[in-house]
Amino acid sequence: MGEGLLSLRRVDALTPSESINERNNRSFVHGLNMSCRIDRVVGGDDIVVLCISGRITKQDVDILRNVIEDEASAIAIDLENVDLVDREAVKFLVQRELNGTVLRNCSPYIREWVTRERTEIMETSGDIEDA
Repeated sequence: MGEGLLSLRRVDALTPSESINERNNRSFVHGLNMSCRIDRVVGGDDIVVLCISGRITKQDVDILRNVIEDEASAIAIDLENVDLVDREAVKFLVQRELNGTVLRNCSPYIREWVTRERTEIMETSGDIEDA
């Protein structure tokens, strides 16, 4: 996997002083109200890993969804440094996992909650909407 954080801003195009490595390893910073940090890292296998730290709340779900939609390649979400999620965030993670996103390094409580929520969604609706 690429090395650490190289930029605290999100830029859609390479700046003259930015290398391809810096383009592949970014941080998405939304503002002071955001309760989590999203670092974008591209591994040697060209899988984009969004490393999230902090808390994922309902307010962060739209930002996370937009970051994922901007990606053209395979995505994984690394939750190793996530210390708290709310129900809306868990529902979002369930939808992403059902749509093929790999959830990496889930804490046991997040994994259990995602599993329970996925089971409930599948039992009650039978069909899954896009996240």
